Amino acid sequence: MNDSRVKGLNGIRALCALFILLGHISQRDFCQWEITSLPLPECCAYVFFLISGILAGYRIDQTGDVLSYYRKKARRILPLYYSYVIISVLLFVALGRSDEVLDSRLWYYVFLVPQIPFSSHTGILPLVHLWFIGTIVLFYVLFPLFAILKDNKRVSGAAVIAIACFLVKLALRVISGTDSVLYHLVTVTSMDILFAGVWVGLLMRRGNPVFDYLKGATWLGLIAWLLFLGSGLYARLIPAPIRVEFVAFLAFVIIMTQQSHSPVPNLEIKFLDWMGDISYEIYVVQIIVIVLLSLLYSKAGIDVPAVVIYLVCSAIVIGV
Repeated sequence: MNDSRVKGLNGIRALCALFILLGHISQRDFCQWEITSLPLPECCAYVFFLISGILAGYRIDQTGDVLSYYRKKARRILPLYYSYVIISVLLFVALGRSDEVLDSRLWYYVFLVPQIPFSSHTGILPLVHLWFIGTIVLFYVLFPLFAILKDNKRVSGAAVIAIACFLVKLALRVISGTDSVLYHLVTVTSMDILFAGVWVGLLMRRGNPVFDYLKGATWLGLIAWLLFLGSGLYARLIPAPIRVEFVAFLAFVIIMTQQSHSPVPNLEIKFLDWMGDISYEIYVVQIIVIVLLSLLYSKAGIDVPAVVIYLVCSAIVIGV
């Protein structure tokens, strides 16, 4: 594999962005309509971590010097992030809800550590979903330090980091319990999934007999799709300590089978490719759109089917 593009990644990104949007539209914290609650966001959000890790590992030789790497990632992430934070705060102030956004918690978002209030369940309503950005920023800050390893050390290094982070998470679950802020912080940081993705990306670049087999295993890809969609709908049936890792593994199998000449289903279509390109934008802007549409919905006193609500919200989010 000589190019810097991994087939199917944008398609997976697009589907996960739409699933997360469906899940957020279903959460009562953000809206006033009635839609059956789904555990999809928790499952699909971590797939973005896997993808980020895969791309980082796959393109590791293109990292370049540290400062240029940081500038590139900052240009991609920060302008939209801070624009969204400022607009959301101003809108809530204009709506007479300044007490919900103007307090000491806002500094966590200003200094790019939104996963801290999220882990303690004290996130600011229109900004709560930005915990994801804090984790990605942390990974991009640390990754150049990993990239300086020699080529023969990178694969084993990524595996060791991924396993160590997973074991730390399990240990904290046992020692401090599932309600502790530290356990939640380590869980949402998910360095195990990110560096597992780096490991996958490195092996994809290098070539691996197991990965080559997966490329042609259409039947295995179809099973992974069924389990992936099923785990999104029935995530509570999967043991909590391995839930996000299980879903990330299924996404890995799906991504590998997309590398074949005739993947089933084929995610390399223009619409999904475009949607994948703007998946970060879709993720960031969706909550404020949902909140504002919910206010209009409540004031209008209308009652429309859930599918209409989803289509309208999706169209506006994508349009923005």
